[in-house]
Amino acid sequence: MKIKNCLFQYATKTEVIEDTDLITMEESKELWNKYLPDLIDKWDEFNSPEMCIWTGCDSNTDYHTQEYDINFRDCELEKGRFYRIEKKEIKI
Repeated sequence: MKIKNCLFQYATKTEVIEDTDLITMEESKELWNKYLPDLIDKWDEFNSPEMCIWTGCDSNTDYHTQEYDINFRDCELEKGRFYRIEKKEIKI
């Protein structure tokens, strides 16, 4: 039996595209791969998209651990791949 302890969310600034109840990691990854091309198409400041898989969840409102996350605020898209922009202190 597969454990349903994940939540999947995909939204833009103006629209919630998918926001699941508890699902398995396999189902989460399937949704991730399903929506990845759409996320790439919507990748701009107007849409400000975000896609996330939460893990270790006990209920539909238990956002325990943000395991995988792509969002416009701290990621960039380059040649079809996403990269996290790391925060670094600016010292003079």
